[in-house]
Amino acid sequence: METSGEPVPQDEYPSSAVLGATLATLFFPLISLIVALVLMGQQRSERKRAQLKTWAWASAGWIALQFVVGLRRVRCGLVLRAVGGPQWALRGWSGHPGWRHVQ
Repeated sequence: METSGEPVPQDEYPSSAVLGATLATLFFPLISLIVALVLMGQQRSERKRAQLKTWAWASAGWIALQFVVGLRRVRCGLVLRAVGGPQWALRGWSGHPGWRHVQ
């Protein structure tokens, strides 16, 4: 019997598992990264290892993006305070009477 070298369907994670991994990455990226790395170390199938590696990279990328955005927001807030720019406390929408100036 000759094999074509293509992965058999059992050699990949089902689409429900991929969807669960995607949702976990979006909402729990650090836990997803840890789980992907642990599962990758235990997996023998090269195709599944590749899927887990992609999951780990996506989780790490999502964590890095959140870190960069958070760092930028903190930095911008510090710059505004350093130059004496306006500091606003949000109580409602922009232009709403709920906005107040913070002294």
